[in-house]
Amino acid sequence: MDGMSPGGATRLGSIEQTGQGMGGETGRERDVLLGIDGHILTGKFQGTRTTLTSLLKTLAPRLGARRAIIYSDNPGEARALVGSDAYSYGDLGHSGSLKRLLLVLPRLFRRDGVTIGVFQYGPVGPKLRFWPC
Repeated sequence: MDGMSPGGATRLGSIEQTGQGMGGETGRERDVLLGIDGHILTGKFQGTRTTLTSLLKTLAPRLGARRAIIYSDNPGEARALVGSDAYSYGDLGHSGSLKRLLLVLPRLFRRDGVTIGVFQYGPVGPKLRFWPC
């Protein structure tokens, strides 16, 4: 199986990619809202911070009609580090990793209508139906 569906479209999770390139998004792609756990963007410099910053800078011009929110305990610092207005920035507040992953982010994602959550622990989504809160 080559990942292609009838009509030449590829599948990525539940989002159909038509292969039309920038500006060729389907209605479903425009409805995607990425919620990105950006807690690592503030604080001490480390490999994960560098990797996520590079990924976000690379992704920004490719978002097209899609939307994304970066959640950080210091949204202003995260905006300065990423250097892109392609994203919205949300206040995550300070919390431990378990509280952030099991309580804080799921609540923020539901409140903001996030359809795909992105964490350093792997992508979660769509709709986050299995979260306990």
